[in-house]
Amino acid sequence: MCLPVMCLPAWSIVILLLIFLNSKAYGSSEPQLEFADYLFENQNFYQAITEYKRFIFHHPESQPLNLAYYKIGLCYKHGKKYNLARDSFEMVLDNQPDDSLKKMTGLALAQTYVDEENLEAARFELDELPPDSEIHYWKGITYLHEYKWKLAQIEFNQVTEGEWLDTTRELSTCIEQALHLSYLSEKHALRLSTFIPGTGQIYAGKILDGIISFAFNASMVYFISERVKADDFIGSGLIFSIGLMRFYQGNKVNAYQAAQKYNEQLNSQTLEKMRKRD
Repeated sequence: MCLPVMCLPAWSIVILLLIFLNSKAYGSSEPQLEFADYLFENQNFYQAITEYKRFIFHHPESQPLNLAYYKIGLCYKHGKKYNLARDSFEMVLDNQPDDSLKKMTGLALAQTYVDEENLEAARFELDELPPDSEIHYWKGITYLHEYKWKLAQIEFNQVTEGEWLDTTRELSTCIEQALHLSYLSEKHALRLSTFIPGTGQIYAGKILDGIISFAFNASMVYFISERVKADDFIGSGLIFSIGLMRFYQGNKVNAYQAAQKYNEQLNSQTLEKMRKRD
C-alpha cells in the first residue's frame, strides 16, 4: 500500500514540487503558468483551462494575463466551443496586447470564424491585421470555402514566404483546374423543362427524374384532352389547376435545383481534393 502522493504519476509529483518550491502563497506566477502550458501541450485542454483560470484569479494584474486568456481561447477552440473561444480572444484584443500577441489573437479569432463557416467575419478580422503571407493565406482559405476560386488565387499569389508558400503553390494549381470546370447552367435547365418537361433534369444528369417528370406531365395533358373531348370542362379545369400546374411548376423547380446540386457537388469534390493537399 502506498501513500496518496506516492501513487501519483512521476510528472505530477515533479510539477507539484516545483509549484510548492517556487510559489509561496501564489507569490510567483510562473510555475502555475508553466503547469497550465504543460497541460496545453499535452492536449489536456479542459484541465489547462482550469489552471489558466486559477492563474488569472490569483494574478489579475500580472503581465502574462493576456497570454493566459489567449491560451484559454485556444483550448476552447480545440474543444470546438467556438463561442467561448471567441469571448477569450476578444477579451485579449480589448486589453490592448502587444503587436505580436495582437496578431496571434486576431489570427486565432479569424480561424475560429473559419471553423464556424462564418467567412465574412473571418475576413473582417484578417483585414484588421497587417497584411503578410500568413494573412493572405488565410484570406485565400476563406474564399476557397465559398468556391470563389479566382479571389482565392489572388490572395495565394501574394504569399511569398513562410511555411504556406509550398501549400499555396499546390492550391493554385488546383484552382487553375477549378477555373475550367464544366458547370451546368441552372437557367438553361429551367428553360429546357419549361418547354419540354423533364428535359432540364436529363440535362442535369437526372435521367430517371426527367423521364418520370415527362410522363407525369404528359399524362396530365392526356387526361385534360379526354375531359375536353367529353365536354367535361369542369373536370378538365380541375385537372389543369390541381394536377398539371402542380407537376409542371414542380418540374421546372426540380430542373433548376438538379443543375444547382450538380454544381455544388462539383465544387465540393474540388474543394475536398484541395483539402487533401493543404
